Amino acid sequence: MAEETFRRVIPRGTRLRQLLDVEIPGDPPDGSLLLWDAAQGRWVARQITVPAHTHAPADITPQGSGSGLDADLLDGQHASAFAAAGHHHDGTYVKKTGDTMSGTLTIDTGTAGSNILQVRTSATNQYSTAGIEFYHGAPVSAQRDIRFFLENAQAGGGGNANLFLRHQRGSWPDARNILVYNMQTEELQLSGSNLRFLQSPAGSSAGSETAYQIWHAGNDGAGSGLDADLLDGKHASDFAPASHTHPPQNTFATVKVGATNLVADAPADVLELAAGAHVTLTPDAANDKVTIAVGPQGSGSGLDADLLDGQHASAFAPASHTHPNATTTTSGFLSAGDKAKLDGIQPGAEVNQNAFSGVKVGSITIAATQKTDTIELVAGSNVTLTPDAANKKVTIAASGGSSVNSYGVVQVGSTNVAATVPGDTVKLAAGSNVTLTPDAATKQVTIAVSPQGSGSGLHADLLDGYHAGNSSNQVPVSNGTLCNSLNADLVDGYHASSFLLTSGGSISGNLSVSGYVTIGNRPFLFRGKTTSQSIAASTTTVVSFPNAVSQTGPGSWNSTSNFYTVGLAGLYLVSVSVLLNAATGGGRVSLRVRKGGTEYCVYDQNINTNDYVLASGQILLPCAVNDTIDVVIWCSTSRSTYSEGTAGTFNRLQIVFLG
Repeated sequence: MAEETFRRVIPRGTRLRQLLDVEIPGDPPDGSLLLWDAAQGRWVARQITVPAHTHAPADITPQGSGSGLDADLLDGQHASAFAAAGHHHDGTYVKKTGDTMSGTLTIDTGTAGSNILQVRTSATNQYSTAGIEFYHGAPVSAQRDIRFFLENAQAGGGGNANLFLRHQRGSWPDARNILVYNMQTEELQLSGSNLRFLQSPAGSSAGSETAYQIWHAGNDGAGSGLDADLLDGKHASDFAPASHTHPPQNTFATVKVGATNLVADAPADVLELAAGAHVTLTPDAANDKVTIAVGPQGSGSGLDADLLDGQHASAFAPASHTHPNATTTTSGFLSAGDKAKLDGIQPGAEVNQNAFSGVKVGSITIAATQKTDTIELVAGSNVTLTPDAANKKVTIAASGGSSVNSYGVVQVGSTNVAATVPGDTVKLAAGSNVTLTPDAATKQVTIAVSPQGSGSGLHADLLDGYHAGNSSNQVPVSNGTLCNSLNADLVDGYHASSFLLTSGGSISGNLSVSGYVTIGNRPFLFRGKTTSQSIAASTTTVVSFPNAVSQTGPGSWNSTSNFYTVGLAGLYLVSVSVLLNAATGGGRVSLRVRKGGTEYCVYDQNINTNDYVLASGQILLPCAVNDTIDVVIWCSTSRSTYSEGTAGTFNRLQIVFLG
């Protein structure tokens, strides 16, 4: 056929074999198409050969989204080489907007050097944070969550920022800030129910550390076990032991009353003055005396005196006595008969000579034997006879004391106070700081030292066996002179065992301090450097700190070798910072604190090219006397330290004794 006409006359998608008017023996050959032969008036099978040719993309229409164009290849790749439009990688990749990883994240830069995981935030609002949360499925919910983050404490980004290590037990504020570092003040705070410092020998395995208590104002005091070195700057040897004794205070061991000695039974024994019958003890605290007097007296008092007007009771007749008539042998009243006889004496009768025909003493009558007989009065014991011829009388008086039991002498110490007359009174007078307390009911007087203590004005001769003064072995007076030999028994009522020695000791109770505790002469070192120092590449170099800022307490600095020698054993906080100038090439910088031959890394970072580096860190070191501390630095690239105007601004070494 010279010309073929192509016409589509069947619905799209209909199989040609279903056309009944097509007569083709067998299946059409591969590549055959049914074409309408207008000359024959039927469909015939024909193979169409299309010569090789190309079309410009623009010749294909329509194109683009919604065109329905179904190409065979895209950039030489079949559709199987591409992912579907709705596919995702949620189970394979981590989303930038936030995701959860079930495996391990490893940052490996190969030989590039620095491996740094950076957690950043551009937020400046108050309490905005950037950090890491560590979480695991512990059975106890309060033990699952630890967070390490940097927090902005002020809106707008100003003010200080704080670095936190926090144990999050539950919803805020149920948490504990284990570590808080103030990046403005560089203050470090640690928190825990019991702070301890772990120490183990170099190279030892985990779990072999020894835990040491960290002492602070909240856990010292009674029962804490804190063994201080000094008390008020003095060692234990400066104080007397709790078992020491003192010689007894000068006192009267014996009070002698008459011939009887009253011996004290103890160093602070009390002598009691007891008022007996008809004795009154009257104390006078103001005048430091006791008046001892006989009383009560007079009618009805019951006082049984030895004499009445110098006469014993036998010299007087009883109240119930009677007077019989006189007889020739017995004196008595004049009888009526005798009266009659007297009346019968005639006037002018001779007057007999004046004389006593008899003298009756008691029941004895001494009769005269003649008209001019003489009776002699003889003074017996303790009786004085004083004749008075002019007045024709003899005075009979008691002399030499009484027969009533009494003390003729009261001995006070080595001094005798003697009675001068019968019934004499000895007066007990209370002196300064002495109180006499009489008790008439028990007939005693209590003599006590009172008042005592501060403001009492008590003027003792000795205090714990020492006189007042400022010489050796004397109690110092308030003139500012120190008596180093004083060894008192008590201070404000307490023994030395109740105090900490300046040389050290332990407190068994709690110590409450309302203000600040200042530890005098505590070891402290602060040094800086204003000149630049060269640091050779890949060489461990001792950092010099030639400029002294401050230093106190035991310990010394070696300016030649740039190391500190410990002068007092204990725990030290070592803080160091070194500012390095920018260097081409960047590389690693490692700053270490060295005690003896052991190095402790406090800073280790890889630095970008041409960056300044402030390498800084701190560490707690337990030190013994004569341990040495210095600082070394290692850089992979040659560098130099920054030259500053004021020592200690950037380049500084601080060593602080903690206890």
